[in-house]
Amino acid sequence: MPFPFWSTQPLQIVAGSVAGIGKWMSDDLYKRAASKNKNYHVVEGANHMSLYDIPQCVGEAVSKLASFFKANLSGATKSAGSAAD
Repeated sequence: MPFPFWSTQPLQIVAGSVAGIGKWMSDDLYKRAASKNKNYHVVEGANHMSLYDIPQCVGEAVSKLASFFKANLSGATKSAGSAAD
């Protein structure tokens, strides 16, 4: 069964390859999300805390997230800026 309506929105998942239950949950989310615009990036050798504490892992995750946000939130940023004016 797919997740609720929000799962049709663009989705970027970043998980460590050895993140245990977190990796399993990310796998499940990716399979069940109804979004046509979804991407799953695995940081090899990283566990959950590596994505916070190890600069190389953090950099890899942030790089993926930054490009995702740039591609998918650019219109939202413009709209938010216009509303504040």
